[in-house]
Amino acid sequence: MNRSFPFQAISLDVDGTMYDKAKLRKRIILKMPFSIPFIRQVISARETLRTRGAEVPDFKRAQAAILARRLGKQRSKVESRLEKVVYKKLPGLLSGIPAFENLHDVLKNLAAGGTRLAVLSDFPAREKISALGLEDLPWDVVLAAESFGVLKPHPRPFKELAKKLALDPEQILHVGDREDCDIKGAEAAGFKAILFSRNNQSSFQPSFARWDDFISVISRYYN
Repeated sequence: MNRSFPFQAISLDVDGTMYDKAKLRKRIILKMPFSIPFIRQVISARETLRTRGAEVPDFKRAQAAILARRLGKQRSKVESRLEKVVYKKLPGLLSGIPAFENLHDVLKNLAAGGTRLAVLSDFPAREKISALGLEDLPWDVVLAAESFGVLKPHPRPFKELAKKLALDPEQILHVGDREDCDIKGAEAAGFKAILFSRNNQSSFQPSFARWDDFISVISRYYN
């Protein structure tokens, strides 16, 4: 274990935790303006599935079924558009958008000290990690919650992450920007958690607003 970091592993959310989502929204407006209504519908459909909280055998199919009903389209056509817009084009728009300042250095130093690195996002994240210039970091595990038929805060993807790391949940610290998803899901699975809150709008603690403050905040709360 890294003596300056009291956890065997750190898991991170991607969107809003590794990069500024406002910059991606600007890219969408510039490069995919006609897809904006569809993307909004996708977000709404995913929040519906998140609220239901039940595991589904095929997440993409369930997501497309909700959208097809709302849009009055055939599910097969919606599935094709989902794949094209959400799973292929959107991750590519991250290319050139920088990760948050100091994030790379913090994670690199943690890994050098023996801390294992993992990602737990709702979406598939490999392409996003590469687009953000973080592919050189030694990621042990990269998981998408939707691959288990759920979205955060369902505890299953967190538990699956702990299994893949072969660690007890309390040995893992999860970092995310949504208290309702990342924090509640992590704690429900037995993880420790810290909130990345750039605007300091949440009362949840521990939280931090800049990655160069991360280690000092951890030291105050967990050492």
